[in-house]
Amino acid sequence: ARPASLLLELSGATVADVYIARQAIEPTAARLLAETGTDEAFDELERIVDEAIPASYESGTFGQTAARFHLRMVQLAGNATLALIAGMLHEIYERHTTNVTQERLSTDVEKYETNYKLFVRSQRKLIKLLRARDGSGAFTHWQKHMVVAESLVLSGREDTKVRDILD
Repeated sequence: ARPASLLLELSGATVADVYIARQAIEPTAARLLAETGTDEAFDELERIVDEAIPASYESGTFGQTAARFHLRMVQLAGNATLALIAGMLHEIYERHTTNVTQERLSTDVEKYETNYKLFVRSQRKLIKLLRARDGSGAFTHWQKHMVVAESLVLSGREDTKVRDILD
């Protein structure tokens, strides 16, 4: 992941570039997971939502745990190539999301709380779709989730360079 991040830094990639790539990867992974995933995989994601996410909200590390949920969902989909690409983008996404959520926590607690609630509700809906084996529904829902997430953590930061996040 580090060499990929370095290449993105050197190419002048922006955080917006990373989000576009994630929007291409994650809905497809959600579809695959719904169609081929195991109950154990769904249980693992549910544990993250039920245990890790609330704990991270309380400790102020919500951004990191949210990023971990995204990565783990792709990994559990069972496609090694998608998981590799998601892993390469993870550090960038995690750092950016952590920075944004920390900023919100220190400047706008109400918005931080609203974002948290939206995220959890969306995750629960995804898990419901996964358990129903609704690949099309999971794809559509996660595609919408990614657009909303982008607007919440990218707005006004589209031109932020990857190198600025990783330095």
